[in-house]
Amino acid sequence: MGKISKTSSSDYLAYSELDEEVRDKLQNSVRKQVRSSTKYIRDPIHDIIEITDNVVLDVLDSSPMQRLRRITQLPFTSLVYPGAEHSRFTHSLGVYHLACRMLKRFDESDKYKSDDYLRLVVKLAALLHDVGHGPFSHLFERFISQVEYLKTAERSHETWSQAIVLKQTELCNFMDSIDKRLKFDVQNMLAGTFSPRFLCTIVSSQFDADRLDYMLRDSFMTGVHYGRFDLNWLFRNLDIAEVDRRDEDGRVVEGKEQKIVIDVRRGLSCLEEYLLGNLYLYRNVYFHKKVIAAENMMINILVRAVDLLKNGDNLDCDLDVLYKIAFNRELTIHEYLSMDDIAFLAQVRNWADHGEDRILRRLCCDLISRKVFKSIVPEDQELSKKDTQNIVTDKTNALKVKELDPKYFLVRIETDRKAYKSFYDFWIQKKPMEEIWCRKGDGDDDIVHYGTLREKSDITKAILDLKEKRFFICFPEEVE
Repeated sequence: MGKISKTSSSDYLAYSELDEEVRDKLQNSVRKQVRSSTKYIRDPIHDIIEITDNVVLDVLDSSPMQRLRRITQLPFTSLVYPGAEHSRFTHSLGVYHLACRMLKRFDESDKYKSDDYLRLVVKLAALLHDVGHGPFSHLFERFISQVEYLKTAERSHETWSQAIVLKQTELCNFMDSIDKRLKFDVQNMLAGTFSPRFLCTIVSSQFDADRLDYMLRDSFMTGVHYGRFDLNWLFRNLDIAEVDRRDEDGRVVEGKEQKIVIDVRRGLSCLEEYLLGNLYLYRNVYFHKKVIAAENMMINILVRAVDLLKNGDNLDCDLDVLYKIAFNRELTIHEYLSMDDIAFLAQVRNWADHGEDRILRRLCCDLISRKVFKSIVPEDQELSKKDTQNIVTDKTNALKVKELDPKYFLVRIETDRKAYKSFYDFWIQKKPMEEIWCRKGDGDDDIVHYGTLREKSDITKAILDLKEKRFFICFPEEVE
């Protein structure tokens, strides 16, 4: 795939550095491709999604985007919540729609005025933010990490998304029809390096179009109510404000920068609902013990397949990409985009019916027939290392008696999610500070980040201390 740099062309200038003549040319290019009639798409979450730009429609119909119809948003969650069969495609459409709504809201502010080109960059970044997901979404990244595929390189779906935006021929042709710089600006927005910086947070932050959509969509499709919140009221209380610029250590430096802010004089309860809802979704849906077990069974199927390929076994495998992963060979963008859930599930079906390897066949048969591993989830999250090791040792011995290899039939995994990430969390992870900014009064001095509102609300005080941490030990039911 190659390394993705922040500036991908030697003659590339940041948009904010362009002179007025060049900007005018960009605006004219964008205006020429606006559709004569709006395209309407029905959506179960947002009702009607409007598309007004031809290039957006072209990108939506491109093969990389259409592939997302075959990438499940919540892999194997439908084994617990039967309705959770929606795709990354529908989610990406929702993110695009919410990004458009946020842009429209900010255009009403007297603090910031956007332009046609900037709006298009945000729209395309929102639409393409998940185009780099592998089969079964985040599950594929965990598999790649477990087999240590090209372990010295960055292999996240975000990095793949940026590479696809810059190098996939079909997408590049559509964006180049507007201007050669468009794909670089979209890539930099996905990387979080575009200026003005606050536009990047529409696509990725603690309060972004991505999270807003997946909470509402996943709640609806699973049938739970934990992740639902008053979206319209949150948007009603959004604004743009200028705050003190800070360095990577959070210290105030010279100058101001624009931030998205939420007016908590009227919107605090809704913001609290949003933050709590996100944590509850993780607790009850994403961290459900059967979902965790099923996902890790699929990972172990792929790990076993790679191990067999490394040993020279004949797997009757149609997935050439697995051979390249097994032997640490670089995947091309075309090869990466050839992978989807359907291709992998077809191979799992084949291994279940005709596989010669006993371990691989057993795992595939169990997953297809929903004989999901049983899970021990200790109620005491502070379970000592000694107690945990005793459980693992007991199950390891039981598996060996049944002649089941613990490498593939015993899963030990720890999950962790905070209701809200503070300055310290970002500083530790060496990531840009993305706290949620709030307005608690009329003046510029009354704009603070959410982490400072501890004394304003007992609910907020609790949210700032809340986290969901679980340890799972999963194994076949017969060794219970």
